[in-house]
Amino acid sequence: MASNKRRSRPSRRSRPASRRHHGNLISSGEAARIRSALSAYEKAQESFDPKRHKRGGGWTESEQQQIAKSAGGRRPTNEELSELEVYEFMTSPPERLFAYYNKELTEIHNWMGVRLGRIIWRGHERRQMGGKLVSVRAIGENGRTYVGTCNMTGGTYCKLRLSRSSR
Repeated sequence: MASNKRRSRPSRRSRPASRRHHGNLISSGEAARIRSALSAYEKAQESFDPKRHKRGGGWTESEQQQIAKSAGGRRPTNEELSELEVYEFMTSPPERLFAYYNKELTEIHNWMGVRLGRIIWRGHERRQMGGKLVSVRAIGENGRTYVGTCNMTGGTYCKLRLSRSSR
């Protein structure tokens, strides 16, 4: 007899630990391959329609296929772009960082949910023009300390910069 229980979809958080954390970074050769594929794809987009490329896209699926064909392959997947972002975060720490925080405001993640660091200090809530901001200090997986603010009203994002002590 069939069960009436609904099957829930696995979340991004249920991925294997090697994909969510930095146990397995991609190699420098793989990073170079992804970077060159992305660059070729963006150049093909620009040559396909320069005005649309400049204002941010809006490509149909058939146009995306044409662009990928003229770029010599396919556009890098979101997973590949996330791995490239993590590789660059670990090998050459950025001065500024746009990241997302979890519900408990204890970790920062990239846009695909890969952990980039943990929040070690949280300030008081400030309200500017009606919005809520919280000052934070985070230690990145790359060993550097980042400081900045997290928006508590219009999204789950943090704007961080490298602290003076980590430069």
